[in-house]
Amino acid sequence: TPEAPVRSRRRMDLDQLGSSIRTVTGGIGWTETRGSTEVDLFQDLGATLGRPDFLEITTEDLEPSALFLKFMDDAARSVCAKVVTREVNGTDDTRALFIHIEPTQNPLRNADLTDRNLSALLLRYHGRTVPVGSPQLEHWRWLIRSVMQVNSIPVEAWRAVCVGLLTHPDFYSY
Repeated sequence: TPEAPVRSRRRMDLDQLGSSIRTVTGGIGWTETRGSTEVDLFQDLGATLGRPDFLEITTEDLEPSALFLKFMDDAARSVCAKVVTREVNGTDDTRALFIHIEPTQNPLRNADLTDRNLSALLLRYHGRTVPVGSPQLEHWRWLIRSVMQVNSIPVEAWRAVCVGLLTHPDFYSY
């Protein structure tokens, strides 16, 4: 039988990535405040991340390089910290992380709510429908168990899940 045609996975361009992050987090992007100005770091670091300058480079580099992965990790940690802060403080009704579980609920003692939340997060962040109780949730459950074993703080476990969702290739590549 002939081999199925395949192509290498590519990552989203920086505009798509910034927009996708804002979409899944309910409006939070990878930004920092400099003085009194909010700076979009995907725009600020665009040249480093392969955005064309149209003088020497005319196409955007869409390879998930080591430098891209490093910045993606930085972006995920920053964005997820902001999402957790917003949702824990209740400053907004937008729920992008604690969809079916409250930040104070222990995910290990609320397995059904944890699975429901993980299932909703995988749909929101990766576009994958995973049924509650599915074995496909096991590595996410393992991540939660691991963080809870280290510090017993539910919010930290969900922050780790958020970072994992954003740095997973299913989020930034196609």
